[in-house]
Amino acid sequence: LFVIVIATYLLVWLFSPMLVRYFGNQSLIAFDLSFSQDSSVRYNPFLSRLSIKSLSLRRQQEQVFTITDAVFEVDLYKILWGTAYLKVLEIEGLRLEISEETNGSFLVAGFPAGNAKNAAQEPSSEEKPAPPLILPYRLLAPLFILEDAAIRFKSKHTAHVIEIEKLAIEKLNVDKSR
Repeated sequence: LFVIVIATYLLVWLFSPMLVRYFGNQSLIAFDLSFSQDSSVRYNPFLSRLSIKSLSLRRQQEQVFTITDAVFEVDLYKILWGTAYLKVLEIEGLRLEISEETNGSFLVAGFPAGNAKNAAQEPSSEEKPAPPLILPYRLLAPLFILEDAAIRFKSKHTAHVIEIEKLAIEKLNVDKSR
């Protein structure tokens, strides 16, 4: 049994980049997005570590999201008690495109976000608004490091760029219940 578990972990570790690229591209087709050829996402089940190298999302040959290097290491045992504890949370070379569409909706890295201003309609008496999404997990990280990031916002009339050389947040605690 021990050998089967170790062999399964090794297979996950070795084939995770190919599986993520294949299934990720299948999911991204609906949004007219794709991974670049050199994108690599590897999961190490021995350390519960997700490593990202040269991840790039493209929409019609335009890069809308890029991460040069990122490492996420999770303490899986704490998830059982409702806490996503990230022992390591480092992101380097983030490039993010946010654009406003003509109908007032937004695209964040090529994914639709929010509702259009003009499309807001009053719900009928039969329709009930969806309850807000409340995540049952708390996110904790002793240190969050973001290096060499650029966030570009394009609206109908203007464009803005936020550049971050280095951002370090100690004792990150994201809790929806507070």
